[in-house]
Amino acid sequence: MFKNLRLRTQLSFGFTTVIVLLIVVAATAGWGLQSALDGFAEYRRRALNSNRVSQLQESLLNTRLSVKNVVVSASDAAVQSYHEHFNRMMVSLKEMQSTIRQPTRVKMVAELSKQLLQYDQAFNQVITLIQQGNEVRKRLLESMARFQQSLVKLNDAVTVGDDRILVSLTNTLQIRLLNSRYLLSRYLESRTPADFAPVQEEIGGISRVINGLIAQSDGAYQTHLDRFREEYATLSALIPELTHLISQSDEKVQNTLDRIGLEVVAITTQLQGTYQTDQRSLGALVQGNNEWVMQIVIWITVAAVLAGIALAWLLARLIQRPIGGEPVEMAAITQQIAHGDLTVRFTDTGKETGVYAAMRDMVQQLKAMVGQVT
Repeated sequence: MFKNLRLRTQLSFGFTTVIVLLIVVAATAGWGLQSALDGFAEYRRRALNSNRVSQLQESLLNTRLSVKNVVVSASDAAVQSYHEHFNRMMVSLKEMQSTIRQPTRVKMVAELSKQLLQYDQAFNQVITLIQQGNEVRKRLLESMARFQQSLVKLNDAVTVGDDRILVSLTNTLQIRLLNSRYLLSRYLESRTPADFAPVQEEIGGISRVINGLIAQSDGAYQTHLDRFREEYATLSALIPELTHLISQSDEKVQNTLDRIGLEVVAITTQLQGTYQTDQRSLGALVQGNNEWVMQIVIWITVAAVLAGIALAWLLARLIQRPIGGEPVEMAAITQQIAHGDLTVRFTDTGKETGVYAAMRDMVQQLKAMVGQVT
């Protein structure tokens, strides 16, 4: 059927088929490339999310260290450091919320957000307790300073009076006051109950010495002794208050901030583990798909090349068959016949077709006609 078509139609069909084959090869290659790009984009997206989890973990570590610095020093620089690291952590969290799609991970990120908000709220409560404790400590130290000043004045007075017992009691009171200040400083640094017990013991000793002074003075130095009792009452009220605030802040740090910090670490570790597992499986899947696509592209390309070669051979035969020979050779033969040269030699194998065979038959008939005339 194809050989019965016109030459123009045959040529158009042949070139169209070649173009279609090229389109098929290009489309297959494009599909393979797009598949590889999609796999790479998904791998990159998961890698970025995994990096965001790592950044959040790093910020969390720095945030927890900042909390420890705040508890120890309560400085503005430590508080500022906390806010900087916490804000970086929230930036990483928001990026994760906008890019994570897998339902299980979405739930984990939502839990992270909830825990971090609770963490920040607990930190603000700790800051409030620390500020209150600092205010109480300031008042406590001021009271001790006033106590020390009054004690110096009493010591001067009893020295002039040359009452050795009062002098001894005054010196004892001064020693206990200095010891209590030292022990209080040690407790404020360690914040442990073991270091608070000696403070209580020294404060109790101060009370006993004051009572001894009152009994021994027999109504003398009443102004100084009244001041002692006033400052001692202040100390007795402020020290338990300070201890209570310190205990509350430490409890909030240990039972809330540390607990939430460990929970966030566990969630982020689990989240990062899922990404590492997915990245390994996705990497193997993308590699396998790329190899499979490469094989398909190669086979389709080979098939297209073979089909193109077969089509070119078929078209050459279909085009040459009606002509019967090479166009250049036939043009030269036609030119000779047109000039009356009937001595042209034709190939006679019995397989000649088309115009070539017709020209050969025509020359033979012309020779026969010329022979009859002559």
